[in-house]
Amino acid sequence: MEMMNMDVTLVSKDRFTFVGLSTTCPFSELSIEVPKLWKQLELRKDEILHRTDTNYRVELFLGREGDIFTEAVGFVVEENSPVPEGMIKVSVPSYRYAALSHRGPDVQQSYSKVFQWIKENGYTIAPYLEAFHHIEWYPEHTFRESGDMKEPEFEIYVRILE
Repeated sequence: MEMMNMDVTLVSKDRFTFVGLSTTCPFSELSIEVPKLWKQLELRKDEILHRTDTNYRVELFLGREGDIFTEAVGFVVEENSPVPEGMIKVSVPSYRYAALSHRGPDVQQSYSKVFQWIKENGYTIAPYLEAFHHIEWYPEHTFRESGDMKEPEFEIYVRILE
């Protein structure tokens, strides 16, 4: 995954299995709850066995009902990986995404750029209520270097409909 390119690209992602921690909360609490998940994941990462891509950590959007969002953070693992206590396992289907490398504090601006690109190129964004509407891929060095995620660096993937 190219991290410095600021252009939106079309990416096909094969099916993968995810194991990690999740939270369900109002949108207004996501900015508090998701960083807590990342800290918990850091403490418990060695419990997640059979990781297939140790260079990345993943944040999954798992759905929304009204103002209540479900998000998860974790790793890509082998399909038969065990699920540690208090964690979840999710099978993410193969989809196509519009992808953009993001760096810095203004995440919303990057998402807006992806949404605009999708519209301008005649694609349709997957419904925001559905799981896997978007996925964020964080390189390992983001966690080693910054720790506090004030200057996040990650890949944004927004699912498009076929």
